[in-house]
Amino acid sequence: MKEREIPFRHRWPRCSGALLLVLFLSLLPILSCSDEIRTAVLVPDLPTFDANTEKAVVSTIREHHARLAEKPTLENLKEYGMVLQAHRRNELALKCYQEILRHRPDDFDALYLRGRLLKRTKPGEALSWLKK
Repeated sequence: MKEREIPFRHRWPRCSGALLLVLFLSLLPILSCSDEIRTAVLVPDLPTFDANTEKAVVSTIREHHARLAEKPTLENLKEYGMVLQAHRRNELALKCYQEILRHRPDDFDALYLRGRLLKRTKPGEALSWLKK
């Protein structure tokens, strides 16, 4: 018994389905990336510490800086900024919030944290910034 050859037009749908599946699977890692992974986040410098700084404070700040350097996402940058703000490293915390707002101008947390920090450290600048 002779095998019947399947015409090309009947093979095409199976072939194109397989090609589409391969294409989709190869693009999946790119498509599933969050915006934070695709944006280049500038990592602020590690602050300088004097001899009177508590070791727990130094280790906490260094730990968050290392986490940010390892995975520079906007969420890690926000956490690092909050740690800096909690330990009165206000200028570096402000840089963190400004970097977040550069990528996401409507990020409520960064807007709020920056506003609170400016209110406490530079009230005049906070007022002019809020009027915008």
